[in-house]
Amino acid sequence: DTFDAVTAAVGIRNFQNLDKGLTEICRVLKKGGHLSIVELTTPVSFPMKQLFRIYSNTILLNYAKFISKDKSAYEYLNKTVEAFPQGERMMEIFHKAGFAKSSFKRLTFGICTMYLAEK
Repeated sequence: DTFDAVTAAVGIRNFQNLDKGLTEICRVLKKGGHLSIVELTTPVSFPMKQLFRIYSNTILLNYAKFISKDKSAYEYLNKTVEAFPQGERMMEIFHKAGFAKSSFKRLTFGICTMYLAEK
């Protein structure tokens, strides 16, 4: 019961334990407090889903190899984005963590998603 709001951008998919992390965020929020998250996600609709997969698994990885010499960092990015629970599944996780209300909106053709939750 300390904070009015918590915000996070492109980071919660890296939590070691998502359930515990969101439960802790809910615990420290005041009643009626808000959580706002923007996270990278995979598009779900044709043709963006297919185009994004081609881009992230070939173009981005080759560009990363050329620019950073650390292709593994971008492989990690792809794996975490694909493995992260998205959409309705995140709504279930918010509810389980103790949030009273939650919603989501896909942005940029589904390449990122905004999640909102209220204690």
